[in-house]
Amino acid sequence: MASDRGIATDLTGELERSAADVVVVDCMTPVALGAARRSGAGVVLLMHAFSGYWTSQWSTTSPIGMWLRLTRTHPTRCPADCAIVTTAPKLDRVRADLVPARGVHQTGPIVPPVHRPAQLRDHDPVLVSFSTISYPGQQDALQRTLDAIAGLPMTAVATVEPLLASGLRVPPNVELRRPEPHADVLPGVRLLIGHGGHGTTMAALAHGVPVLVMPMSRHADQPLVGTAVARVGVGLEVSPRASVDDIRQAIQAVLSKPAYAARAAEVGKPFRDGAGTRSAADHILEAACDRAAGS
Repeated sequence: MASDRGIATDLTGELERSAADVVVVDCMTPVALGAARRSGAGVVLLMHAFSGYWTSQWSTTSPIGMWLRLTRTHPTRCPADCAIVTTAPKLDRVRADLVPARGVHQTGPIVPPVHRPAQLRDHDPVLVSFSTISYPGQQDALQRTLDAIAGLPMTAVATVEPLLASGLRVPPNVELRRPEPHADVLPGVRLLIGHGGHGTTMAALAHGVPVLVMPMSRHADQPLVGTAVARVGVGLEVSPRASVDDIRQAIQAVLSKPAYAARAAEVGKPFRDGAGTRSAADHILEAACDRAAGS
């Protein structure tokens, strides 16, 4: 997908039908950067996961990076006017010199405004929310997580796609639900156990909920998210192959130390009111105005 020239062709056709002041290019489709640049519009590169993941993917030692160079679609061939990195500065340390853009803006996560932060009461349930994508080994990891919760004096809500729920042994203290919007469930829980997905993790922190991360894929930014969560003290990371006892101990460790919840509320506060969204929009408008002034 990153090098599919059909994407560039489609973009060129759209811009011929309707000119744009600025084009926002998803970092997963850098092939579109060239077409956007040739149109004369301002070009913004939107990076929606930890920056270290993208810069490693674009490096000379990465298979994807080498492929993009061979196909002449690497993002360094047509650097954007600016890059918007939608990650939290306290969690993601951006190397601006490795980003293919003339200017780099770390706006903070794009999270809908949080109107009801979690109260984190002792009797509230824990939320188990793994990816809706079935990563290899995810169902087994989910089962071990449920088994760990079964041995604890607490309740939990597990949001699971129906196809992924097939065959799961659900203990009496766990309520199984279909996936639902974060804003509907996070205000009433005291811990998120998840796969380290950027969006889910940032939503939890915006609500002031600490996290226990079990990265399910080394081909995504989930390991980076897990490491950052542990580093800044908003939760812990456990191996996707962790035993039931290890998972149970990690759950107890996070819940027994109020410092994790306090730190989660502190780290999530800057993007709780939708500031990341407004900042990103401002930089897109800036790029449009700069291009218009230059022409």
